[in-house]
Amino acid sequence: MSETRDHQCDAPRGPGLDRLSRRAFFRLAGAGAAAAGFAACSSRPARDILPYANQPPEVTPGVPLHYATALVEDGFATGEVVASHQGRPTQLEGNPDHPASLGATRARDQAAVLSLYDPQRARSITDRGVPAAWSAIEQLLAAARARGGQGLQVVLEPTSSPLIVELIERVRAALPAARFAFWAPFAPRAQLAGNRLALGRALQTQLDLRTADAIVALDADLVADHPMALAHARQIADRRRVVDGHSAMSRLYAVESGYSPTGVIADHRLRVRPSEVERIAVELLAAVTAQGRPGARPAALDAALAAARARRAPDGPARDAATIAAMARDLGRAAGRSVVAVGDRQPPVVHAIAAAINAALGNLGRTVWFTEPVVYEAGQPSHDVDALRGEPTTLLVLGGNPAYAAPADLGLADAIARAPASLYLGLYDNETARACRFVVPGLHDLEQWGAARAHDGTITPIQPLIEPLFDGRSVAAILHQLLGDPPATEHARTRDAWARRLPGVDHDAALARGAVAGSALPAVAVEVAWHALAPAIAAAGSRSAPLELAIAPHPFVRDGRHTNNPWLLELPEPASQLTWDNAAQLSPRTAAGLGVDTGDIVALSVAAGDRHDHTAAVPVIIVPGHADDAITLHAGFGRDGGERVARGIGTSAFRLWTTAGGLQPAVTATPRGDHRALAITQTHRDLEHRPIALGGTLHQLRDDAAFRDELARQRSPLASLLDPFPGPFPALPAQWAMSIDLTTCTGCAACVMACAAENNTPVVGRGQVLNKREMHWLRIDRYVEGTADEPVAVVQPMTCQHCEQAPCEYVCPVEATTHSADGLNEMTYNRCIGTRFCSNNCPYKVRRFNWFDYRDRSLHQLASNPDVTVRDRGVMEKCTYCVQRIRRAEIDARIADRRIGTHEVRTACQAACPAQAIAFGSLTDPASTVSEQRRRPHSYAVLHDQGTEPRTRYLARIRNPGEPA
Repeated sequence: MSETRDHQCDAPRGPGLDRLSRRAFFRLAGAGAAAAGFAACSSRPARDILPYANQPPEVTPGVPLHYATALVEDGFATGEVVASHQGRPTQLEGNPDHPASLGATRARDQAAVLSLYDPQRARSITDRGVPAAWSAIEQLLAAARARGGQGLQVVLEPTSSPLIVELIERVRAALPAARFAFWAPFAPRAQLAGNRLALGRALQTQLDLRTADAIVALDADLVADHPMALAHARQIADRRRVVDGHSAMSRLYAVESGYSPTGVIADHRLRVRPSEVERIAVELLAAVTAQGRPGARPAALDAALAAARARRAPDGPARDAATIAAMARDLGRAAGRSVVAVGDRQPPVVHAIAAAINAALGNLGRTVWFTEPVVYEAGQPSHDVDALRGEPTTLLVLGGNPAYAAPADLGLADAIARAPASLYLGLYDNETARACRFVVPGLHDLEQWGAARAHDGTITPIQPLIEPLFDGRSVAAILHQLLGDPPATEHARTRDAWARRLPGVDHDAALARGAVAGSALPAVAVEVAWHALAPAIAAAGSRSAPLELAIAPHPFVRDGRHTNNPWLLELPEPASQLTWDNAAQLSPRTAAGLGVDTGDIVALSVAAGDRHDHTAAVPVIIVPGHADDAITLHAGFGRDGGERVARGIGTSAFRLWTTAGGLQPAVTATPRGDHRALAITQTHRDLEHRPIALGGTLHQLRDDAAFRDELARQRSPLASLLDPFPGPFPALPAQWAMSIDLTTCTGCAACVMACAAENNTPVVGRGQVLNKREMHWLRIDRYVEGTADEPVAVVQPMTCQHCEQAPCEYVCPVEATTHSADGLNEMTYNRCIGTRFCSNNCPYKVRRFNWFDYRDRSLHQLASNPDVTVRDRGVMEKCTYCVQRIRRAEIDARIADRRIGTHEVRTACQAACPAQAIAFGSLTDPASTVSEQRRRPHSYAVLHDQGTEPRTRYLARIRNPGEPA
């Protein structure tokens, strides 16, 4: 292996010389210290490089290796393929052979590599903050073992790992008095409880949207907030891709409070308060079962529906009746090819009603089926909040952060601190770690061996990409020590456990593929228990409040586990474009009623009747399209642990979570009279009648000649004084271009994160975002159309358009931005002198100037892609179409003496996109997707009248609304 050694500097280390002010520099020079600083304290320390003594045969310097593994969240595995440069993981992409990813990634998957190299991770074992030895942990666990587990409580995150399950069963057999609890704040507990209500068993709902002609999402973000979100996004997109006006599209209804990525692509979106979803579910059940299919309307249901209707709000049905009738009509027409899905924050009765509707439609066994829970003991008391209660003698918290991410009225932090002996295993010195006596550093998913199951049950092996960076231990290691097992390597233990639990499944073959084919759980035969369900339906829809709160997982930091990751903090939240903060999302009408505007502080209070304070002061952000009389507040902020990046950012939504009120409690909002500036990346959302994000309906594309003519005008050739490109250049085998489909784009921002990870885009911090100096090369513009009462969101990825007649090139005094022979608008960094003329001349505003030295010289720099330059300050940056990937493909093709394959080059944003909304390829290849999409009738160029001839084209947003019911 290669090694590096830093020379130590004896002089005090202040800021690097490139960060010194002019005055500070001359002060050092006058004191005679500047010379010493130049010689020994440079920001680029000298290194002794030791070459390979014997280079491993599989390692070629500069050529990454790729390994299949998985990331696990709330017990569910998502398959990944990780690029490793000489033993250093640098980037994650989806595993195309894994059913939960299908080759795509979420934004937080991409950012996992930065968390791996986080210098603020827990580094050593501590005893009340003082360094301790592993022998102290051995003594603690030996004492618990000697008592037979009496007084021992073990709290873990939900797990589907067959290997961890085996250890838990062994602990229970050896220490029968030990208690186990499993906790994650946003685990799907309501779904399992609802299926138990409807089907008599706590089963897990599985969806297959590939054949779904009609989908109704009841507070369910299927394409972003679901363990199978990547697969769902692909399946929905495949049914909604438009070739021409005669294409067949599925129809998607979204019923929700806050705007979600699923709501963005929906054909019809009904914005309602969280509690109103119950009423809509009941009305939908009544409408569907009234359509006369055999066995669809049991007699036990009539009285229950009558009782539920007797309590409904007088104005609710009149307002929403047309949409509910249209839903029922489309579901009925697509019986057996439709889906009704419910989000995890809705109460069990809504999940039960959805199961009944799907059964009445004949969807069971086709688009909807049920399996045993994938997560160990899911749906059982060990996963309930009551399992966290108690006063144990010895408490082991193995992962998660229950002291922070749990109902506030439990007072878990105080309860953990009262335990005579306590241990926390985790990546960070977080709130739970600070409440425990012993802290043991945990292992990142990319540092450990193991296994887990995907949401459908597919067994997924996990392998490390790097040796543990710190003195970390795994959950398995703690449980092995608790059992008193003899020492062994993690690899050996994993292989032995794999052979015992999964006999006949080759471990090496599974590691190579990243999944065990055919290992998904089988479907369970079910039948709706109408008599048991009827009382719950009769009582549904009774909860209501003047103002309701929805506590939701943040799309990037989720429940706070990723809040120390600056990549994710600076990624704009899709609905509000907010960074580095969380805020109370309100509709314009609700904000006007409270007398507040974006940035104003309100005090949110939840009544609970206990000694805890359930009040949180948060800024307001107005989101057009949000439901009236409702507030959405994202969790994961307001952290108070030892993570320096996460600490003090935003407000904890979990302070408003009580066991009685749940995640959607009644709330009061009181303006405080204070104001806080919010780091929002886009503040103007009106298209101002400009031809930017174009769209229409499938009917218009088929039958409206004026609509088609307008689209044609936005791509037709324009007169120009300039010679057409490529002009004098010889004919080349490749002319690169991109196409982006606005119909399938959800605005999830996975592409933005992938671009940042691939191209070493720097993080600038909240203050610089406030100054409009964010550095992302790709952004997601969000516009609002429609009426003030029913606004419609339109999203559009916007990046360098690589114009053939590029306005930026004409004005650069040093020719730093030029045109390549294969059609790329290139940026030569060491020529740029920072005039910013090119940015001023760009009509798309996609060029970024790095005002300061944003380079991170901490351990984070190990996450940098070595194929891309890390830029010095004072130069212009922008999208390059991932030119490093293009050049690598050209080299490989030249070595093999062949042409580049049609789909051989994939940009980072294209590879990450769950919906495959981004296509990239050569215009000289008629078989390429980008060439084919340019020939479609709804292809167009943004700001076509500027005459820039962009190489990036868009497919207009096409919806498939139904006729009024």
